[in-house]
Amino acid sequence: MVGVSEYLIEKIKQKAATRFELVDSPKENTLRISVALTNIETPNPILAVTSSLLPIGLGISTVAKVVTGEHTNVGSATIEMMISDANSGDPIVAVIDRRAGAKDLSTMVDSTDDARDAVDWWVERIGSTLRGELAN
Repeated sequence: MVGVSEYLIEKIKQKAATRFELVDSPKENTLRISVALTNIETPNPILAVTSSLLPIGLGISTVAKVVTGEHTNVGSATIEMMISDANSGDPIVAVIDRRAGAKDLSTMVDSTDDARDAVDWWVERIGSTLRGELAN
């Protein structure tokens, strides 16, 4: 999923550029963000439609959401990220997170929509963390 990876990098750069100077080589007091997207899963388009529009499919998906926390036939992605001191390499923060998509019509048009939604959520979370707005 090269497109989603490029989307992630661009979103991180956009978010970081609002508060930090982006550099190609480390300077004093420079952070490095290392990130990997893994386990990108896209939904089966036919099953996504039937489980979103047909009453029985939507009912099964709703029950699955209540029981497992995830709808059926939605995409998902996992991110692995580390923020480190760019000069010493000492880790500051390391994160692994998985997010599943929501039951929305955009997934039926673009199978990577749920992965992109996860990227948007992660980038907002990274921005909030770097601004110190999140406790723990």
